[in-house]
Amino acid sequence: MLNPDQNTGPSIDTLCQRATAPRVDLARMLRAHGYRQPDRIPKKVMAEAERARANAETYAEPQSFFRIVKIESLSGGKLALKDGPTLTCAAFDHCLNGCTEVCIFVTTLGDKLDGRIKACMGEADFQPLEALFLGTFGWLMIEAVTREMMRDFKRDMAAHGQSLTLRMGPGYSYRQPGRSERAVWDLTEQAALLSIFDDVDLPIKLTPGFSMKPTMTRSGLAGLKFNSADRPAGPVTQA
Repeated sequence: MLNPDQNTGPSIDTLCQRATAPRVDLARMLRAHGYRQPDRIPKKVMAEAERARANAETYAEPQSFFRIVKIESLSGGKLALKDGPTLTCAAFDHCLNGCTEVCIFVTTLGDKLDGRIKACMGEADFQPLEALFLGTFGWLMIEAVTREMMRDFKRDMAAHGQSLTLRMGPGYSYRQPGRSERAVWDLTEQAALLSIFDDVDLPIKLTPGFSMKPTMTRSGLAGLKFNSADRPAGPVTQA
């Protein structure tokens, strides 16, 4: 599925493209909204939850892309990518220690689910509870898609003697060894991260506030490092 040989530069492939969305446990979605006792859930709420799940599975169209890029240098929280942007986060030095490449990814459920949520809030068909549940199903589904994508990627790269580091994304914070404060990867770096895909017609757009549309979209990176026995000869890319 994957091509780890990047001697001729980064390549792009569709890593996860499914006709159907992952099924999310109904009870899990309801627990997220405080409904922890199934026998006490009102029939109206249960009916809306079941309808929301059916619509989430109908309208979600998971699609994920990845690109493997070599690390040119890494020092002082500055991650310089070969023939690409320089990304900044104080946690990079620790989280990507020993890595020679990064896998940059973007995964989305598509815009049809956003459209359904918007329709639920329309004046002619006002269904706020379904809209609320659809949003929760969407976030649970995009997390499931992302986890499966990274699990497949980790398995395939292991066959080539490489391991995968922590998944990171703009807008999130990460622990720093020996420090109490967490390092934030600023959300504004979303644009630089996605510039890796400038030659690709991705089905997403950035808003002026650097969030992504469709709403149910994730992006980020994970480092790749060779297992000690499989490390190739040559200098380490980390400065």
